Amino acid sequence: MSPVATVAVVLCLLASLLSAGSCVWNRDLRFVIPTLLTLAVLALVLVTPPQTSRSEVLFVTIGALLLLGSEALRRTVKSSQSARERLSDRDARISAILDTAVDCIIIIDDQGRIEEYNNAAERLFGYTRRETLGRNVSMLMAEPHRSAHDSYIRNFLNSRQPRIIGSGREVPARRKDGEEFPVYLAVSEVLVGSRRYFAGILHDLTDLKAKEADLLLLSARLMSVQEEERSRIAREIHDVIGQSLIALKFFVAEIEYEFSEVAGLGTRCRTVTEQINAIVRQARDLSHNLSPIALTEIGLAHAVRELIERMPRHGDLKIELDLDHIDRWPTLESDIHVYRIIQEAVLNAIKHSGASHILVVARKAGDRLHITVSDNGVGFTDAPEAIGPGLGLRIMKERAAALNGILRIARSGNQGAEVVLDVPFRR
Repeated sequence: MSPVATVAVVLCLLASLLSAGSCVWNRDLRFVIPTLLTLAVLALVLVTPPQTSRSEVLFVTIGALLLLGSEALRRTVKSSQSARERLSDRDARISAILDTAVDCIIIIDDQGRIEEYNNAAERLFGYTRRETLGRNVSMLMAEPHRSAHDSYIRNFLNSRQPRIIGSGREVPARRKDGEEFPVYLAVSEVLVGSRRYFAGILHDLTDLKAKEADLLLLSARLMSVQEEERSRIAREIHDVIGQSLIALKFFVAEIEYEFSEVAGLGTRCRTVTEQINAIVRQARDLSHNLSPIALTEIGLAHAVRELIERMPRHGDLKIELDLDHIDRWPTLESDIHVYRIIQEAVLNAIKHSGASHILVVARKAGDRLHITVSDNGVGFTDAPEAIGPGLGLRIMKERAAALNGILRIARSGNQGAEVVLDVPFRR
């Protein structure tokens, strides 16, 4: 073998040893030494004497190519190892974040199968990670979502219209022991390459709902005490002040009769009587507004009609009532809540809508009662839900909640607004 071929063999062997042992080299040597060896082999090829046989030249060339290929392979392997290390490190960080998160994080595929299930989910639902992975996420849901969940995914994928996916809302969940509880669920869509996943973050609302229930009871109690105080003041005005004014009216009439011969006294007495009559009417209106007597003596429908008759009118405003479906409610407190909601809704329409027509309608729908106060006024400049939380509206909603009902505010057709009270109907 010629000296050139011998050198080429030695260089190829050395390159192989260097590539195999690259994992123990420092970073600079890994890149510098193979490059220098490659350049050396190429130089040998270029300076090969003419008398060198073709086989030797070919052998040297193949050696150079092997050296270059060995270096390329080494770098590819190293790059792959680095990528795996980075992926492993990222997976470790993601797993740590998932497992230390306070809220439940559950990731499913586009078939509804659970792919990830963190420690918080184990604590909340009672299922271990092993019990859930690969199973349909509906196992964690309560009805009606338990049966309809797969259709939610299909509908979203077909229409891209979110119901739960792509939005957040309160839904009922179900523990391993069968207990149902409320959670706030926010779901987002995740694309990883060609695969589609859905990531859900769940927050347990059990404590919040308990506090809301306590606040609702407190609010109902405060409103009840308020109404009791209103009723007491109304009786004082109606019975004590009203009777005193009527007695004063008779006393003035008696003075007018006994001293009729006094010039001008009769005229003055009649003026005083008219003022007393005006004060009596104001006292009765004040008493009625505080606590409508008709509500306790006759009923809700009559009290609402009396309320509408006493309300101030502007211009040609017309208020219509259709209250045939309001039956007697089981407790006075319920009657008062409905009465006050109607009162506030009509007063708001009179003050703010500029309407010429207001309609109050009560309709039964199964075991529900719908009471609607609508007008043809200016309506809303913004969406109804964007209206600020005024005190009157907040109190109306609290009264609706005390009835286990719902209060909604919406546009009425193309113009105006409507307030809808939806409550369970009880005889």
